[in-house]
This record gives sequence, structure tokens and C-alpha cells, in this order.
Amino acid sequence: MNGDIIKGEWKDIRGQIKAKWAQLTDSDVDALEGNVDSLAGKLQKTYGYAKERALQEYEEFKAALSSNSAASSASSSADSAQRSAERAESAADRSQKF
Repeated sequence: MNGDIIKGEWKDIRGQIKAKWAQLTDSDVDALEGNVDSLAGKLQKTYGYAKERALQEYEEFKAALSSNSAASSASSSADSAQRSAERAESAADRSQKF
């Protein structure tokens, strides 16, 4: 996931990090400052994970963020298309009345 996107969505991601890894303190998460690449190190330190496990958890989390972002974008596009279709239908109905 792109670093700019991460920083733009940091509040949501921060909440997801806290929900998934409850032992991370607010200070731990704040120290990431939107840089989830540092997350694996925090997981190693806080949970005592081996480097491989910390990296695996990080990669799985990052993949989930990417798929959630893609699903959110697709849902947003579908909603926008639906609203456009409804507006066009409404405009057609109004033009038939005249």
C-alpha cells in the first residue's frame, strides 16, 4: 500500500492496528506515525515474535488493507454509478411529463 495512502487513512488504519494487536499501546501506535513498515518491529518487541512471524503478520495486514481499499473504491464507484443512473432516470421521467 502506498505511503501517501497510508498517511491519508491513518486514523482508520490506526484503529485496525489497535483492534488486531491490542497489546500495542497508544504510544507504540503513535510512534509508527503512519509508517506501517515499522509495524513488524513493534510486533517483534511487544509480542516477542520471531522476525519471520512479525513480517508475515505485517504482510497479511498490509494485504488486507490493500484489498479493503480496493473493495472500498469499487463500492464507491458502484454507488456513484447507481446514483448517476437514478438521476438520469429521474430526469427522463421529468422530461416525459412535459
